[in-house]
Amino acid sequence: MRTGRRKINIMKKFSLLTGVLATPVIFSLVVFVASVSAEPYGWSPDVDNSWKGPPTCTDAKPDKAPILLQPNHPLLPKGKKGEIRLFWHKVPGATGYNVYYGLSPRNYIFSAVNIGDTDNFTVGHLNGRRYYFAVQAVKGCAASDLSNEWWGVSGGGTGGVQGTGFTPVRKTIVPQPTAAEEPEVTEAPAVQGTSEEVPPVEQYQAPENPKPFVPTPTPKLSFWQRLLRIFFK
Repeated sequence: MRTGRRKINIMKKFSLLTGVLATPVIFSLVVFVASVSAEPYGWSPDVDNSWKGPPTCTDAKPDKAPILLQPNHPLLPKGKKGEIRLFWHKVPGATGYNVYYGLSPRNYIFSAVNIGDTDNFTVGHLNGRRYYFAVQAVKGCAASDLSNEWWGVSGGGTGGVQGTGFTPVRKTIVPQPTAAEEPEVTEAPAVQGTSEEVPPVEQYQAPENPKPFVPTPTPKLSFWQRLLRIFFK
């Protein structure tokens, strides 16, 4: 019994001594933490999070915008079902192109950016609605103005897409002239130093025959003379 009480008394004294020694250390930590200003959570007007502003572009802007052609034009390769193939005239000096399209004019909610230095692009996964398209040329980090706008509806492999202002290509028959047209007679230009007088044309005269042939008449023969001629030729 006495041994157990002695152990309890030693543990109490040890706990008291530990608390006395740890109190100054804990107090010092509280004072130090209170003196440090914590970083505010989220955005703060006193903190610059812009990394010295937005990046600046030093590349020159392309001189002009690309010219977009009629989507799925009958003279161009056609896309598959649910696709629209776009073709445009390239801009000299451009390093790439951006394609924008949407469901209303000049309201492009979809895009395919930095597709490389090419003159065509296939837009897929379309649901048969009317889409409006525009292309933009890129030179480094600078971009040109938007191209002209075309709208199209995916019509499958047979085409059938028409854009604003597009007239389908049809065979034309060239009318043939009903009557043969006579060529126009043009006068030869006058040459200096020549006379306009026409030399007279001499008429041909046959030469006279000095001894013309005159046929001699055949004399009449009697019956006996004709009979003798038969035997005495």
